[in-house]
Amino acid sequence: MTTTFGPVRVSPVPRSLGGEGADVFLAVVRMLNNRYRKLWGHSDFEESAAAQLAVMQPRKDGIRIILAPEGAEPAGAAVLILPLADNTHLAWLDILVDPGAEGQGLGRALLQAAEAYAAEQGRTVLEGETEHRFASKGSRVLVPATGAGEVPADRAARFAGAAGFTLEQADRISLLQTAETDPEPVLDRALEELQGRYELVAWTGSAPEDVLEDYALLRRRMSTDAPMGNVDWEEEDWDASRVRLSEATRAAAGYEVLCTAVRDSASGKLAGHTVLEVNRERPDVAMQDDTLVLREHRGNGLGLLLKAANLGRLRSQYPDVRRVYTWNAAENRHMLRINEALGFRPAGWAGQWQKRLGR
Repeated sequence: MTTTFGPVRVSPVPRSLGGEGADVFLAVVRMLNNRYRKLWGHSDFEESAAAQLAVMQPRKDGIRIILAPEGAEPAGAAVLILPLADNTHLAWLDILVDPGAEGQGLGRALLQAAEAYAAEQGRTVLEGETEHRFASKGSRVLVPATGAGEVPADRAARFAGAAGFTLEQADRISLLQTAETDPEPVLDRALEELQGRYELVAWTGSAPEDVLEDYALLRRRMSTDAPMGNVDWEEEDWDASRVRLSEATRAAAGYEVLCTAVRDSASGKLAGHTVLEVNRERPDVAMQDDTLVLREHRGNGLGLLLKAANLGRLRSQYPDVRRVYTWNAAENRHMLRINEALGFRPAGWAGQWQKRLGR
């Protein structure tokens, strides 16, 4: 069944929850949280409107655009993220449709409007992500271009494929139950093996000034050194001011950010880092963000050291956290083995999709 929808409008991200565009923004928050709840059967990934508003505010490194059909309470919306500091050839896209409006052509209409808007802005590549529970036995799955991992051929995957997107990469979503693991023995062994060649540096919130430039380099290298498959992604332009902007954005969204880095004793430079985030509104859940060891320092066990140390800090500083989630490219067997050694277990899949406009 296909339904005719009103013209799709560009709705501004409001400056406040009572400002212009707040009605559409709140509908996006509702649809996003409903999708998480329906898919996963829990609320661990949900965020309040205030938290999402802080993240979606226009910034020097990117702007967020909402497209939605005209009407008081849209049943669907497209969220576009347009990088400004780098990767200005692409746009990141998320299509949201209420379950009651599925199968009526709204998703396709929103996608067409998003493609047209992105093209008008000079963007040539669309990227997006789908999340999936594990496929039931015997059901059809899709294998990404990397050949590692899979995603179920469910409604979201079929929509992306039919719209001309290519499944470039599969990420494994993993879950750690903090009550079932103790990172301290792992940390002690890792420190003993390194024998003073490296030292740990840790902070919560803002990076200390004396490591800020090193940390900006780690964030820059994270954008290129992590496995990306064939995703068309260029190096991000990280410097001290962008680090501070990112820190301020996470703080405004209500996140406590724990970073543990490792310093090379010989050079005095940071060689790697890892990040955990805890939302003050949801103190029982933490999200694993970046983990990176510079290529020239790999093979020394630093990834395991960093993650064990930061999980130890999490247990000490945030004892209410019960679950930690992480996402890793299926081909990144080294990091997956580290996570498994720390007690993470597979929980689902995320698909990374890409479409080149004009083809």
